[in-house]
Amino acid sequence: ASVIVPTVAAGPSTTEERPASAVPTARPAERRAEALRERRPPMAEPPRVSRQAGSAAAGETNPNRPKIHFCAEIGRTAFAQGATQEVPAGFAGTALKPARPDSGRISIQVRMNPEEAVEGQDFTVTARFINGGDETFRLSRAEESSPATRGGFEPIPGLSVPQAVDIGSSIEIYRTTKSLAAGSTFRKAFRVQEQRRGDNWENSITVKPCVEQ
Repeated sequence: ASVIVPTVAAGPSTTEERPASAVPTARPAERRAEALRERRPPMAEPPRVSRQAGSAAAGETNPNRPKIHFCAEIGRTAFAQGATQEVPAGFAGTALKPARPDSGRISIQVRMNPEEAVEGQDFTVTARFINGGDETFRLSRAEESSPATRGGFEPIPGLSVPQAVDIGSSIEIYRTTKSLAAGSTFRKAFRVQEQRRGDNWENSITVKPCVEQ
C-alpha cells in the first residue's frame, strides 16, 4: 500500500527589521556650558607683593589708618686713636703711643627735636661737638656720612675748619630738617678729627618707626 506523506507549503520568509540604536547626543544646555569653557581664557596668577610694599600701598590707599610714629636711635660716641706708635725722645726705635686719657670726656651729642614725630611731620636733627677734655681741642675736620662718597664720609658744608674749641665749650657742627613717609628711615653719622694727634670721634643717629612697648 502506498504511504501518503503530508507536505507543508513553504511560505515566503519574513525578517523583522529593528531600527539601529541612535548615538546619544548632548543636551543644548550642556553644549552651551562646554562652549563657554572653551572660550574663557585661563585665570592668571595674582602678582605677589612683599609685606613691606603691601603695607606702604595700604597706607596710600587708606587715608583713615593711624599715622606711623618715628623715634630716634642714637649711639654712643666712639673713639679711634690716630697714631698708635711714636719715637720716644732719645730712642731710635718706635714704641706704643698711649691714648689721650681725657678721650672719654670728648663727645658728639646728637639730638632729634621733637623726640617723636609722625609721618609727614618735620623734625630737626642736630649734632654738637662737646670738649670736656683737659685741653683746647684743635678741630681739623668735621664730616658727615655719605654713602655715595668714597670712604663713606664727606666734609660738613658751612663749617669753618680748622677751629679751636676751648675746654668746657661746644659748637654745633650739623643741623637739618627732615620729614619721613610710611616705610622710610633716616640715618646719619658724624665724625670729627683732632689736628695734633689725628684722633677721631664718631657718633650716629637712625630715625625709624617707633618700637611698640
